[in-house]
Amino acid sequence: MPREAPQSEPLDLNILPEKYRPQAIPPIIVMLGVTAVVFLLLAVVSFVLLHRNRASMAELSHDLEVAQSTLQALRTPPPTVMALRQELSRTQQALEVIREVYPTMAAGRRDWGGIFEAILSYDGERMRLTELYQDGLYLTLAGVALSREDILTYARRLEHADVFEEVMVESLEGSDRPIEPATPTPSLTATATPATPTATPTAVRYDKYEVDDFIPSPIALGEVQWHNFNPVRDMDQMFFTAKGGRRYCVEAIPQVAGVDTLLQVSVGGVGYVNDDCVSRQGEYLTCECPVSTMTGSLASLVEFQIPEQEEDQRVVIKVTNNGQYGPSMWYVVRVYQAEVSDFYENDDASPRPIAVGETQHRAFYPTGDVDRVQFPVKADRTYRLQTANLAVGVDTVLSVFVGDQGYSSDDVSLDDLSSLVEFRPRTDGVASALITNKGEFGPHMTYDITLSQAGGDAYEPDDLVPSLISPGEQQRRTFFPENDIDRVEFNVKAGRIYELRTYSLTVGVDTVLTVLFGGVSYTDDDVGPGDRSSRVVFKAPADGQAGVTVRNRERFGPDMVYWLTLNELSATPTPTGTPEPGCEDIYEPDDVVPRLMAVGEEQNHTFCPQGDVDRAVFTAKAGYAYEVETDDLSLGVDTYISVQIGDVTLTNDDRAPQELSSRVQISNILDTDLPAFVTIRNKGLFGFDSSGNTRGYTLRVKNVNLSEGDDFEPDMEVKRYLSVNEVQRHTFSPDGDMDRLYLRVKAGRKYVVATCGSELSSSVSAVDTGIITGCEKLLPGVDSVLVVAGPVRNCYPQSCQSDDAWPGTGYLNSRVTFEAQTDGEVTVTIYNKGLFGPDREYYVFVWEVAAATPTSSPTLAPSVSPTPTLTPPPYPLSSRSSLPAARSEKGMVWDFSLLSPRSLPKLALQAADGDGNVEFVLVLKMRSVQQ
Repeated sequence: MPREAPQSEPLDLNILPEKYRPQAIPPIIVMLGVTAVVFLLLAVVSFVLLHRNRASMAELSHDLEVAQSTLQALRTPPPTVMALRQELSRTQQALEVIREVYPTMAAGRRDWGGIFEAILSYDGERMRLTELYQDGLYLTLAGVALSREDILTYARRLEHADVFEEVMVESLEGSDRPIEPATPTPSLTATATPATPTATPTAVRYDKYEVDDFIPSPIALGEVQWHNFNPVRDMDQMFFTAKGGRRYCVEAIPQVAGVDTLLQVSVGGVGYVNDDCVSRQGEYLTCECPVSTMTGSLASLVEFQIPEQEEDQRVVIKVTNNGQYGPSMWYVVRVYQAEVSDFYENDDASPRPIAVGETQHRAFYPTGDVDRVQFPVKADRTYRLQTANLAVGVDTVLSVFVGDQGYSSDDVSLDDLSSLVEFRPRTDGVASALITNKGEFGPHMTYDITLSQAGGDAYEPDDLVPSLISPGEQQRRTFFPENDIDRVEFNVKAGRIYELRTYSLTVGVDTVLTVLFGGVSYTDDDVGPGDRSSRVVFKAPADGQAGVTVRNRERFGPDMVYWLTLNELSATPTPTGTPEPGCEDIYEPDDVVPRLMAVGEEQNHTFCPQGDVDRAVFTAKAGYAYEVETDDLSLGVDTYISVQIGDVTLTNDDRAPQELSSRVQISNILDTDLPAFVTIRNKGLFGFDSSGNTRGYTLRVKNVNLSEGDDFEPDMEVKRYLSVNEVQRHTFSPDGDMDRLYLRVKAGRKYVVATCGSELSSSVSAVDTGIITGCEKLLPGVDSVLVVAGPVRNCYPQSCQSDDAWPGTGYLNSRVTFEAQTDGEVTVTIYNKGLFGPDREYYVFVWEVAAATPTSSPTLAPSVSPTPTLTPPPYPLSSRSSLPAARSEKGMVWDFSLLSPRSLPKLALQAADGDGNVEFVLVLKMRSVQQ
C-alpha cells in the first residue's frame, strides 16, 4: 500500500514577522484618491463647457451689436412713416371723441341723415349756404340767394322734410355778395338689377342712415335703401318686423365695382349668413339671386320663414364689406315678402286638409314645389281625387296612400295631362295624396284638385252648386252618397207654363220635389197612391230663374236611380203640387258654399228650412277693419255669428244683454287682401211663425275705417274736390286720419282756404281783409294744420302752411291765402294735432278774392288784431370755423365749404324784385326722432 502524500496546511500570515506581512492601504487614503479623480474629471468637463460658452457669448455679442445698430437706424423713421403715425394718432383721438360724444348724440335721437338731406337739397346756381350753427334743438342757417322767392321756396321745402318742427325766416336783406355756383357733384352710376331702383343717389360722403353701426335703422317691406361703405370698416344695420307664417327675402346688392357685401340676418335667436348668393342659387326655395353683369356675382341673399304658430319677430340685418371702402362704394338693401304659390303653402311636408266635394286652387311654385292633401275615408266607400283646369305648362302626377294601399295616376289620356285616382278603402282611416309636376313651375302654373265620392251621377256634386236643366232634357240621377240632395236651376219666361217631374224610380227611392220661384215654393211628394214619383206644374209670373231641390225619403246608394225631366206646356194644366209661400231666402243654398257679399251691402236672410245655416264671403282689404252684424231679427230668432280672416276667427252671440242680434268687428292685419268668411247660425226657431211670417234677419257688412269718417272718406286714395265758395264738413276719424282735397285754380287768381268750427257765411271782402265773420273756434280737441301745395305763389303765411291763423286768441283755426301761378290743381291737406273721433268735426271752405298781396294782419274782429311775429332765438350766429371736437350738442358749428349742395332740377322762380342778391338767416327747430 503506497504511502499517502503529505497534506499542506494554510499559512497564517499573522504569525509572520512584521516585515514579511502584506502591506494594507487605509480606507481614508482610498476615499481621498477617488475624490481627487472625480474633481479632476469635473475640471476637465468645466473647461470644455467654458470654452463653448465663450464661443456662444462671442456670437451673442455680435448679434447684440447688429441689433443695436438696427435700433439706432430705426430711431429716426422716414417721413412717410412719421405721417402715418401722426394720422393714426389723430384717428385715435377722433375715435376717443366719438366714443364720448356718441352716447349724447344717440340719446338726442336726431335724424342727422334726414336733416342734412333736407338742408343740402337746394339749387346751387341760385343759392349758396355760408354757415350753420347749432344750439340744442335749434339750427341757424345763413346764406345768400338770387331772390326772396328762392329763399321762401327753400324754406317751404325744409318745412315739408318732416325733420323740423318749425322753420322761421329770421332776416332777409339785400346784399352785393355774389352767388358762387357750386361745382356739380359727379353722379354715381350703377347697373341696376330688376329688384333695384333705376335712380342712383348723388355721391355724398356718408349715406343718410348713418350712424347705424351700433343702433339699427328701420327698413320697410318693399323698401330699397341706398347705403355706402364709408368710413373704413363701416358696417350697416337695419331692422324690421316679420309676421308668423310668412317667408322673407333680404338682399344686399353691390352697385359699383369694389363692393362685396356680406349679409347677416338674425331672427328669433337664429342666424343666417350669406356672402355670394350665386354659389347657393339652388338652395333657395322662393327667392332668386339678382342678375347683373357687373355686381350680381357679389350680391348677398338670405331667405327665411317665420313658423306659422310664432308671434311677430324682430329681424336684425347686418351688412359688412369684403371689398373696398369710400364715399362711392354704394350698395342697396331690399327686404320683401316672398311670393307664395297658393293659399295652402307650405304643404311640402305637412299635408293640408281637403273635404269631400271641395275644390282647391293650387299652383306649382316655387321651382320643385309639391303639394300634399289629406282627408278622412270610410270603409267600402269609393272616392275620386282628380286634378283639372291645368294651366299651360302643367303636367300633374297624382299619388294616393291609405293604409298599406297605394294608387297613382299620371295622365288621364294622351291629350289630357290631368290625373285621376279612384279607390275604395277596406277600413276607416286617413288618406294622404301627393301631387307633383312634370312640367313648368311659376306663380301662374295653376291647377285645381277636387275630392268627391264616386258612384254618384254625372251631375255631382250639386248639393251646393246647382246644375242646369233645359226644357225637354232628361237627366239620369242617383241618390248617392249618403244624404245626397240634388239641385238644379232653369230659366223661365213670364206667362209660360212649366212641368218638372221625376220618374222611373228604382226600389228604395221616394222623391220629394220642390220648386222655388218669385218667393213662392211649389212642393210635391207623391203623384198619387202607389206612385212615389213627384210632379210640379206652375205658371211663371215673371222672367227669372227657378231653383229645384230633389230629396229622397228612403235609401241611398249608387243603385238608387231616378230620372228628372223638364217640359214647357202649351195648355193650361191641371194644378199639381202644393203652392205655399217659400221660406227660403234668395241666397239659398248657402249652407256650405258661401254667397258673395259686397262691403256696405245689406242682405235679408231667413232661417228656413229647419237647421238652416247661412254663409257669406266678402273681400277684406289689407289693413282695413270691418263690422259684420245681424239686425232686424224676427220674433224667435237668436243669431250666432262667426267671421274668419286668415287664421283669425271671431265670434259673437248676443251683442248686448237681452239683445239677440250679433256683431263682430275684425281687421285684416296682413298686407294682402283676403277673403272674409261669415257664418250665421240660429239658436232660436226656424220656418214660419204663427202669423205666417218667415223667421228672418238682416245681415250687414261695413267698413269701420269709412263708417267712422265723414262723407268724403276715403280722401287719401280717392280724389275729393273742393269748389270755390263751398263749405265742407269733415271729421278727424278714425285715429290718425288726415284729409286731402283738390282745388281747381286759374292763373293770377287769389284764393283763401280756412278751417272753422261751424258753417259760415261771409263776403269776399271780409275774407280778403282777414275778418271772417261767423268763423267759430274749432271744437275742443281739434287743432288743424292746413297745407297748400301746387302751382302757387305769394302764400300767406309764406310757407303755405298754417297752424294757428290767429295766435294768442284761443282760435286753433288754420288759414292760407295764395295766388295761382298757372291753371291747374292745388292740393289742400289738413292734419290734426289734437284728438280723433267721429265727433271731432270741422268745416273747410275756399273763397276767391282780389289778386293782391294782403297788407293787413288777419283778425277775428275789429277789436282783436293779433300779428304773427317771429321771435329770434336767444343765441348769436357764429363766425365761420371748422368742425371742433365738440362734446355736446350745444355750440356745434359746421363750415359749408366742406359740404356740397344737391344737384336739383331748375325751379321756375321769379327773378329778384330789386337789384342785387338777398342774404338770409333761417332758424330751424329740429324734430326729435320717436323712440
